[in-house]
Amino acid sequence: MTHGVDCGFLVYNERTYPRLIALFAELGVDTAASDMSFSAQVPDAGIEWGGANLDAVFAQRANLVRSAFLRMLDDVIRFNRVATELATKGAGTRAGPNDDSVGDFLDAHRFSAAFRDWYFLPMIGCIWSCPTEQMLRFPIGDARLGSAVRRIRRLPIDELAFGADYAETLRRGRERFLAQDGAVRTLGFDTAFMRTWEFYLAYCEAAFDTGITNVVQFTLRRA
Repeated sequence: MTHGVDCGFLVYNERTYPRLIALFAELGVDTAASDMSFSAQVPDAGIEWGGANLDAVFAQRANLVRSAFLRMLDDVIRFNRVATELATKGAGTRAGPNDDSVGDFLDAHRFSAAFRDWYFLPMIGCIWSCPTEQMLRFPIGDARLGSAVRRIRRLPIDELAFGADYAETLRRGRERFLAQDGAVRTLGFDTAFMRTWEFYLAYCEAAFDTGITNVVQFTLRRA
């Protein structure tokens, strides 16, 4: 005889499943302490990251300067604020009444595709164990969604963007570099070298100054 097993309960947390824990105790089911962490791999986008710590968040170092990834982290912070209000007050949001779908909610609040595909859907998939299309159709006001959004409040909790300040740092560095033109040339570097670095520093300065590229310090909180 065979029995179906809900693999979701290979792991559990004590806060969410007090009755399950009581059942295990009554049946004499042995349990052991474990570690639950979140990670996501999105092969089509070449994205892989985790939520255990800052090193895991930026496991792919290229994501430090990947604007879509940084936008995702910014959206995580914003989502935490909006979703917490929704979950605690149970009131309608800018998306409209609470019977709007999750997909409508994300669109109305202008959450990025990166946030939806690289964070939100993988995280909710860990909790609900259902297809992504079904998740996006789920009513935003459902109590189960409130429970889910409270549980995914993790990772970034604050941010400090200082790209404009870094643009000024680059400008001053470029000026100091050019002021040392003679000294640099005595080391054997030619005009092409000087112009290449002048262009590179000016390009980076302009990118940070206009906001195309940014430097963001994130404060993270363990779940």
